[in-house]
Amino acid sequence: AKIMEGGWIPLTLGVALFAVMVIWWSGMQTLRARLAGQTLSPDAFFAEAERAGIVRAPGCGVYLTRTADGAPPFIIQYARQMGSLHKT
Repeated sequence: AKIMEGGWIPLTLGVALFAVMVIWWSGMQTLRARLAGQTLSPDAFFAEAERAGIVRAPGCGVYLTRTADGAPPFIIQYARQMGSLHKT
């Protein structure tokens, strides 16, 4: 009886929030799996950078990432597009 008298509102909001969280989690899992296949080991990354003629610019570059193994794909893409990479 209480559901028909307005209790459906919090239930609907709860189901909608749950659906958003499940969709978000699923998308993040897919993204992590796709990005994991695009990482390079540090040795392979620096060898490719040297072959491509990537200039090492003075200064320090900070790249925040959750990738713990190797060079993250966005750093690889940054080096290819900009043609430079910070020394530190």
